Amino acid sequence: MELSILRELVRQACPDWLQGELTDEPKAFLQNLIDRVLPGALGVCIEHIDAEQILGSVPYRRESANVAGLMHGATIFALGDTLAGALLWATSDGTYYGVSANCSITYLRPVSGGTLHCRVYETRRTESRVHMVALFTSDGGKRVARLRMEYAIVRLARAQPKSVSERE
Repeated sequence: MELSILRELVRQACPDWLQGELTDEPKAFLQNLIDRVLPGALGVCIEHIDAEQILGSVPYRRESANVAGLMHGATIFALGDTLAGALLWATSDGTYYGVSANCSITYLRPVSGGTLHCRVYETRRTESRVHMVALFTSDGGKRVARLRMEYAIVRLARAQPKSVSERE
């Protein structure tokens, strides 16, 4: 995870309003980006990230519950999708980022309090697709859900050198 690569990805792929103050450490850099968009409003938190996996969590909040008082499935999904995206950005060589293409989630049990924990890792990669899995557990370690994700690789256009006439 090179911070210079992350900064360049943000410069090339993100809107101007996301370009503000950024930190000097990759995990904190990614958390800062997350905090500025919807997952930040949900309380998504990166706890650990390395080249193989990312671990994170989201607290139960009434504001992100469903009408039965349980953690909304969209909150669970957003946690896994956000962490997967962060892992893709963190492991990029700077020539691409990933966007959700296909996802399938299986909910195993409801969450009515505490913190939901998530582990995301890559299972397969081709030139144009990355497949990942997110495993969700409750504070007590019980399995809550499993999310299978497929991301499309978006290649960044490289700036072409200016011709002699354009430089003058």
